[in-house]
Amino acid sequence: SPVISVIERKMESFFDEYFDEAPINRFEPFLAAGAKAYPVLMDALTSEEADGSGRVDALVAMGRLFEEVGPTRDSLDAVVAHAKALSDSGLNPERQAALFAIGRSQEASLIENFMSLLTSGDQLAVYVSCSVVGYAAWEPAVAELKNLVVKNDAMISPIAIWALGEIGSI
Repeated sequence: SPVISVIERKMESFFDEYFDEAPINRFEPFLAAGAKAYPVLMDALTSEEADGSGRVDALVAMGRLFEEVGPTRDSLDAVVAHAKALSDSGLNPERQAALFAIGRSQEASLIENFMSLLTSGDQLAVYVSCSVVGYAAWEPAVAELKNLVVKNDAMISPIAIWALGEIGSI
């Protein structure tokens, strides 16, 4: 059908345009400064003028810095406070970016708190915990993630499989 052909071309065009090059993070130029970039990113995260996409970019940039240079106490506290403020917002991109940053921090006490939620029975808590341990590539989570996969829950199994892949256990 001609209509389907047009839709297929548009989807292919979108895919080529979007995935050939990842979207640019507006804080990319600051990342080379390492830990010196944290004040700028924390300002962007807490500013009343910042929009959602700006906060997402700041959180992703912080997560990347956490992975590269480690978090500072203030930067990690800012991310955790922001994640807590988003706890009732569902799984929007901003919350997912906060979980990314928490995971990439590799902060054992935080990750262990999320580990305890893997067995909570609350689907959203389990989903969020799978995200964090996956972003952290947290080896101690492997056994529980495998248990979650075996349960074959439509919401939880895919994120548990993803987390196992991030850890390198698949």
